[in-house]
Amino acid sequence: MPHYFIAGALLIHVLLLFLLGRLVPARLPPMPREESVIVQIVAEAPPPPPRQVPQTASLPTPVTPEPSPPAADADGLTQASRTYASKVLADPRSANARAALPLLAVDERLIQLCNIEAMEQVRLAEAKLVPEAVVAYAMADMEMGRYTLFARGGAFRAGRHWYNIAYKCTAQPDFGGVTSFAFKVGEEIPENEWASHNLALDIGHLD
Repeated sequence: MPHYFIAGALLIHVLLLFLLGRLVPARLPPMPREESVIVQIVAEAPPPPPRQVPQTASLPTPVTPEPSPPAADADGLTQASRTYASKVLADPRSANARAALPLLAVDERLIQLCNIEAMEQVRLAEAKLVPEAVVAYAMADMEMGRYTLFARGGAFRAGRHWYNIAYKCTAQPDFGGVTSFAFKVGEEIPENEWASHNLALDIGHLD
């Protein structure tokens, strides 16, 4: 085959390739790259606890404390909160005693005044006992001052029984009443001891 035929065929192929290249549609431009959104899962904090609404507390009912019992002194006697001898003497039923007291010697007047106080204190303190007479020195000697009397071993009669009593008594300067009184009621005195202490059922008191 002559060389000019080969050269002509190659030239035709080159022209065809050139024409085909012109006929290929233009390439689409590259799509823009989408930016990805970085998503992070964040654990949520637990919700705050519900607010506690303070309830209106009801105020407690005031409680009045019970008064403490009076403390006993060194001799075991309890101080009385009030004295009553002047009130007893002012009673119309005590007219004879009120008239007789000023006629007594000072010591005896003090004893009788304090015995009146002792009977009323026992009557108010001991519901089952109603004293009828008191002997301040029945079981032991007394200690006396100008206006004071300490009966360590007294006795009082209630009904057909005698009971031990100890008391301290301070009289007003005019012996019209008592300013302070402390006492302690003791056990019943057995009947077989009455005679040795000059106790009897017929012992009375100023009335």
